[in-house]
Amino acid sequence: MKISLNWIQEFVDYKLDRDAQALGDFISLSVAEVEEVEQVGAALAQVKAVKVLSCAPHPEADRLQLATINTGSEERTIVCGASNCRPGITVPFADLGAKLPITDKEGKPAILEIKKAKIRGFESTGMLCSEAELGLADSAEGILEMDDAIAAGTYLNTLEQYSGIEDIIFEIDNKSLTHRPDLWGHYGFAREFSAMFDLDLKTYPGTAVEQADNGFAIAIDAGDCRRYSSLRVKNISVGDSPQWLQDRLTQSGINCINNIVDLTNFILLELGQPMHAFDTEKLKGQDIVVRTAQNGETFKALDENDYTLTEEDMVISIGAQAEALAGVIGGDTSAIDENSTEILIECASFNASAVRRSATRHGIRTDSSSRFEKSLDPENTPLALARIWQLIKELCPKAELVGGMGDLYTQAYPAAHIDTSIDFIEKALGCDIGKDFILKRLERLGFEIQGDLKLGIPSWRNTKDVAIPEDIVEEIGRLYGFDNITPEVLHTADKVPAVNSARTLERRFKDILSNGYSYSEIMTYPWCGDDELKAFGLSSEGLMKLQNPVSEDATYMKPNNMPKIIKAVAENLKHFNSVKLYDFNRIYDTSQMVQELLPTERFQFSGALVPAPAGKKNLQTEAFYELKATVANLLEVAGIKTWQLSEYKDAPEWVHPGISCQFRRGRVVLAEIFKLHPAVAEKNKIKSNAYLFCINFDELAKSKRKLKYEQISKFPAVPFDITVQAPKKALAGDIQGLIRKGGGKNLLDVEVFSVYEREEDKTVSFRMHFAAKDHTLVHDEIHQLQKNVVAAILKGKYEIPNLPDDLK
Repeated sequence: MKISLNWIQEFVDYKLDRDAQALGDFISLSVAEVEEVEQVGAALAQVKAVKVLSCAPHPEADRLQLATINTGSEERTIVCGASNCRPGITVPFADLGAKLPITDKEGKPAILEIKKAKIRGFESTGMLCSEAELGLADSAEGILEMDDAIAAGTYLNTLEQYSGIEDIIFEIDNKSLTHRPDLWGHYGFAREFSAMFDLDLKTYPGTAVEQADNGFAIAIDAGDCRRYSSLRVKNISVGDSPQWLQDRLTQSGINCINNIVDLTNFILLELGQPMHAFDTEKLKGQDIVVRTAQNGETFKALDENDYTLTEEDMVISIGAQAEALAGVIGGDTSAIDENSTEILIECASFNASAVRRSATRHGIRTDSSSRFEKSLDPENTPLALARIWQLIKELCPKAELVGGMGDLYTQAYPAAHIDTSIDFIEKALGCDIGKDFILKRLERLGFEIQGDLKLGIPSWRNTKDVAIPEDIVEEIGRLYGFDNITPEVLHTADKVPAVNSARTLERRFKDILSNGYSYSEIMTYPWCGDDELKAFGLSSEGLMKLQNPVSEDATYMKPNNMPKIIKAVAENLKHFNSVKLYDFNRIYDTSQMVQELLPTERFQFSGALVPAPAGKKNLQTEAFYELKATVANLLEVAGIKTWQLSEYKDAPEWVHPGISCQFRRGRVVLAEIFKLHPAVAEKNKIKSNAYLFCINFDELAKSKRKLKYEQISKFPAVPFDITVQAPKKALAGDIQGLIRKGGGKNLLDVEVFSVYEREEDKTVSFRMHFAAKDHTLVHDEIHQLQKNVVAAILKGKYEIPNLPDDLK
């Protein structure tokens, strides 16, 4: 949200006493986070009006001209590329040294300093400016043409038409205002300035309107409407808004439409109270009913889209027709246009949750809904109507009220009080602040002070914001300045927390993957939508469905993390030719519900390895075994020294059927690795070979990781290589199991170092090491170990080509 300092200064007599950025920082520390500070119109004091005397084609460029200008003190020739540059016009000119605020190619604020430049062989000293270069518009077709009556040499900031342009705009982070409905308008921020700088706050302006019948009866049949107020005005004239009103809206990021609609938006920005205007001649009745919609009822909104409503929506019905989706958007059938002469202005208060659900359900985010979602003060509706009536009279002098203000107030917030004390506030903050400071600031904020320190909560803070004494401590703390409080160490006994072995293992895994294997950690969302599930062959049946999803892509809690990893691979391959990433996240297993209410949450490490394209034919095999070694290392770190490799059972559609395996301990799946199925890779536009893994972290965290010191052996290890001929679909892990069984306790390790596949079978070469802990193995012992390994392999019905006779 954008806040204008000029607008705030209409309600408090604040004189700028520091630079703009420093003020923005002070607001961040005292009220709400300021994301950006923009000085609008700062360039006007550096730019002056000049007269174009003549234009000649540039000898070296078809689209450039040599313009001779009168600056008021001299004549000068500069290079200009604007198509509308011609003799006789008055235009703005930035001389050497001027600094203009612009937006760079990435959309970020930047400064353009005007310097002497040689353009196609001709030296240019200055620049003729467009509205965009002056910060007066987002874009422009050519240079700005000004009134010819303006004298050459006149600086733009001295002209009356630009007198209100110079301003400081604060871009407020909306997330920091979610608990402060009173700060969604300039008047609320002016109240904060009153408290921050100890200044008087002016009464909110407006022409009071008495409550009286205006011909439109009001009925509230929906429990989510607290108050509905209306004003009927005739003899209006719809047209363009005056310049001051246009400037206010455009600087706040609102498009101008016409004077009546612009006034409703003006009140929304000033008081934070949404309003809507109906053309009474287009209405089909005079009975206003706030009701719930009927299932299947259709509604055409101002965005020209048709919406199908449900009984969970709330509408403003006039006659039999829904004319507005309450709190969200008005209807197209009763919109104000240039022919409107009589209008009905509504101003209401709705429960936040009802508006939020409707806006989310229909995918409509408006300035109105974003404010109603914060629980607005129902006392604002007569203030807003009094203010807009005052402004309508200024813009349309012939306008007249029909009757008075219609008002039905059914659900007022009960008056609330907080009992606290000066001593409690100062002890909570840890410093002596002073009674005078505390009382003065609370009065500035609108709190009613009764007795010692019994506080009446103002209506604009009573909807959900302030409720307990600690809230008052926060108010005083932020206004006193948390940076003014000297920090002290807590005087409490230190207690070392119990070791969380699962968290320790998680950090160890992340350290190994990130620092040891150069993987990048990513973070994926915990939810998914129907489109994602369908794209990866998953069913939504039985999944945990969210009652209030943030979008259509976040309808369910995800049952599997692999679709997110695959999408992350596809996205990263747009920027890199190789990818190594992992994610530590939860999946939500609804097959085993906790107390038949919540799914079982399972933690997983999942990730992907995509090697850079290369000419090696065996690169695919190397990458798969590299990933296998990485996962095996992680299992060993988790304390799991024995596991079996097995075929990937019940594989989902993204698993390659011939290049995959599972790490198992008994029936428990510890981890799985696989190559991405070519069909899924093609569907996701992944042209490189992608290898993925998933580690069931919960199973590993159960393992007892006892670290035991073993002295490095003093005795040499003896290597032994053997090649086994096996069927093409035989698992190397099965053969490794036979080798371990044959080698017994003197077998240190065994690993695959070569695989050669033929049409009908394959040969797998293994390398192992034998050693004893207490002596050097002699020839006969080594020979016997080799024979034991050979015997175990042959017993497993595998062949060993070229086996020496002494080992048979």
